[in-house]
Amino acid sequence: MVTMVSPRHYLAQAHVAWAPFFSGRDVVVFSDTNNQVHRRVSLQYTNVQGGIAVGILDSDLPNSVGYVPVLPGNYTNWLSTSSAIQGIGVNQDYLVFGEAIQLGNGVRWDGLTGVPVPFGLGTNWTSCADPFAKCHLRQGDSSDPVQLLIEDHLVLLSSSTGVNSGPDYAMSAAAINAAMHYLSTNNGLGTDYQLSFEVLTNWQRLTQ
Repeated sequence: MVTMVSPRHYLAQAHVAWAPFFSGRDVVVFSDTNNQVHRRVSLQYTNVQGGIAVGILDSDLPNSVGYVPVLPGNYTNWLSTSSAIQGIGVNQDYLVFGEAIQLGNGVRWDGLTGVPVPFGLGTNWTSCADPFAKCHLRQGDSSDPVQLLIEDHLVLLSSSTGVNSGPDYAMSAAAINAAMHYLSTNNGLGTDYQLSFEVLTNWQRLTQ
């Protein structure tokens, strides 16, 4: 999978860039809010710190597909790095499921299976309520996004490097933005898209 962070730019794991899509020899398919399908080709990608691939598509996606914001770099004022919080994962079967995650020095979920999360999601919102569903990450899930649900929308935290952890996109935001700018100018894009950041200032800060 790739995850859109602008109408034109995507993030993925650098170690999956052997796939034909990244060199422009295959398409990626998006389904929008009206169930319309949009196909795009990758023009170019570049790698930044932490094994993150940043790429650009051949044309903008419509608003009906959309893209996701990331956390601001100072998110630790609102989100704990010492205890598990409620994350949302997705795997190669396109199953979406709640998972306990821990932020700080990357994003990890290794060893957190079954850890209770305060105010966590129940099981009735997901296809993983099916007892036969394989609602976990496994080999082949690299680049699948790991997100938070804030109010009624998703916020991108990371993507799976493996089955245990992934990079912290908020802490790599400067490098990602620089790569997005490079890809835009190198491919003659008129709009210099950059990351969007989730606004957390309306929420109560953690007690120091």
